[in-house]
Amino acid sequence: MQSRLFGLTCLILASTAIALPPPQFGENFDQSAGTAGFSGGFGTITYENPGTGGVDGVDDGFLLVTSFVSGNFGAADNGPTFTGSDVDYIENGITEITFWMNDVGEADNFEIHLSIGARPGNMWTYTEGFFPTNGEWNQFSVDLTDESLWTRTHGVTGTFEDALRNVTGFVFRHDNAPYTLLPDPTLGDLGIDNIALVPEPATLSLMIVTVGMISRRRATRS
Repeated sequence: MQSRLFGLTCLILASTAIALPPPQFGENFDQSAGTAGFSGGFGTITYENPGTGGVDGVDDGFLLVTSFVSGNFGAADNGPTFTGSDVDYIENGITEITFWMNDVGEADNFEIHLSIGARPGNMWTYTEGFFPTNGEWNQFSVDLTDESLWTRTHGVTGTFEDALRNVTGFVFRHDNAPYTLLPDPTLGDLGIDNIALVPEPATLSLMIVTVGMISRRRATRS
């Protein structure tokens, strides 16, 4: 029922004229999702979806990012889930991004940051680093409402607001301070699952009310 409600809500949003954050508000990497557009040009990294072992257990897949050689470590979404031409997070009330991570296999030294913005030229990295637990899924979140929590890592023009109004870059990266253009080198296996764009309460309430109205209309017609 919840998944149907989620899908219906997304269809409602997709029918509007505004540039939306992708065709859906999240990605749970189920068995049929593959890597959902995640890849990266760092050369030493592979991306796969095992189809099992995600947050929801045996039947749930996840994004597995692996590097057997120490190198720049990151995974970028190349659309259309979280990025695209004219995608506007602010217009759509997105105030938070949540996701789950797991340090899969042997323990690694990951310090994961999320970078977001317009590529090239206006990318920002969340200053707080996240440390996935070895062999265990934990949820993390980033706040999109406070610019002081972010550091510009690419470009010299454009504001943080500009970056959120034109999201063409969305990257998980291993990084240690200071935060610059390229992520830091490391190796290991990182699991990522259940990435979600969270709307502010007012936007979410409007979505729920709209879904409720459509549901009532369908019930009346039947």
